[in-house]
Amino acid sequence: LKCAGAGNWGRSPQLLASLELAAKTHPVGCDCYPYAASSSTLDLKQVTDAFRITITWSTPHPQMGGRDLQEIAGEWQVSLMEAARRLQPAGAVYYGMDEADVRRILAHPLSMVGSDGLPEDPFPHPRLWGAFPRVLGHFSRDVGLFPLHTAVHKMTGLSAARFGLAERGEIRQGYWADLVLFDPLRV
Repeated sequence: LKCAGAGNWGRSPQLLASLELAAKTHPVGCDCYPYAASSSTLDLKQVTDAFRITITWSTPHPQMGGRDLQEIAGEWQVSLMEAARRLQPAGAVYYGMDEADVRRILAHPLSMVGSDGLPEDPFPHPRLWGAFPRVLGHFSRDVGLFPLHTAVHKMTGLSAARFGLAERGEIRQGYWADLVLFDPLRV
């Protein structure tokens, strides 16, 4: 769940209110990755100067991977849209979310921690490998968005219950021992 695009920043309270209303009569939940950026293929409909866009790969211009679209357009002396067209097909990271919305959604009791990514990207979104450590280290420990046990529950028991995974997600006798040990001061 996310509020992507500058026109949607600050709309998480009404989005979460809709989720809560639905939860009164339906088994609903959501997941959220802990970053204010998304990643996908370079979509011309999302090209804007309202937020930063980083190119992750480009078939015709592979040397542009890891660089900002604004910088590339300036170097080529063309508009953002023209630079995006020249880079196609390509991938991108869109820094198009508001951090306050990400925190609000992540902290919501119906929200699980999610991850996503394109592992073949030469410069993939950090959520591919960093979503869970970021929740534990940054949002739980450093920011104090929620206690450690809540962070762990959002990654384990809540997810297992939501998806009907029997005997998983909790430490109990007879349950599968899917355990990860970590140092909460260093993660």
